[in-house]
Amino acid sequence: MKTIEIFRLWLKQQKNFLPEIKAQANRYKKIENAHDLPARVLSESKPVFILSTGRAGTQFITELIDGTKGWDVVHEPQPELLYTSRWAYENQNAIGEIKAAFLAARYEILRNSYLKNCRYLETNNRVSFLAPAIAELIPSAQFIHLVRKPESFVRSGMLRNWFTNEHLTDEGRIFPKKNGPQTQEEKIGWLWNETNQFIHNFGLSMPSQRFLSLRSEDLFQKNESVEELYSFLNLDYPSNEAIAKLRKKPVNQSKRNSNEVKLEGTWKKWTSMAKQYNY
Repeated sequence: MKTIEIFRLWLKQQKNFLPEIKAQANRYKKIENAHDLPARVLSESKPVFILSTGRAGTQFITELIDGTKGWDVVHEPQPELLYTSRWAYENQNAIGEIKAAFLAARYEILRNSYLKNCRYLETNNRVSFLAPAIAELIPSAQFIHLVRKPESFVRSGMLRNWFTNEHLTDEGRIFPKKNGPQTQEEKIGWLWNETNQFIHNFGLSMPSQRFLSLRSEDLFQKNESVEELYSFLNLDYPSNEAIAKLRKKPVNQSKRNSNEVKLEGTWKKWTSMAKQYNY
């Protein structure tokens, strides 16, 4: 993380400190029917979750909506759900356990937003494999599937040394079976495909008012795509000028250019879902 990004994060936390202290004090004032609060939170909340492979522009959506009145927008809240995400993928039949894990990690955050009369938006890709459980728990939750060009994703993963078992993030990464892809770039291609296939299948079970699919390249380049996002969230589109200003600000960029990464091209064998999104 660059020094300027660390400073921006620190400054944002300072700005949020006093309002959060006040909100915390208000939460412990007298409240009616506190025993029924969890049921109300789950039945009446309308949170939004961005589902993706990661490295797909989720931080850009955070910047787009953050600061909007009536919204609590977070990118990577704690706990991060690193290993929980992998466990959910490997144990999809254990829907009850996945619900319990999600509630343990997120109920208080959702409750706090509810008590402030705010909608909660989480852009953390770690919730992707928890989506079916979340959809059952929170009937009004909405989901946005953000898809990135597979080649760009593979380059980004190679740049970050994914599937080397040398970094903490690999503890939460889903891995292919032994008879699957063998090389690093093939495994990253498989990861792109497997994750997007999972989210796509989940989307097929959702009504249109609860699920939206967008390509990250379109969000970065086409105002129509941003308008579609705002419409889905029932928000007024700010202006083309405001969106253009946000696009000029670099968000979560790497120090190295991913185009420097040399690919063999074998990842293409493992990304059959690319055609689904016109890549």
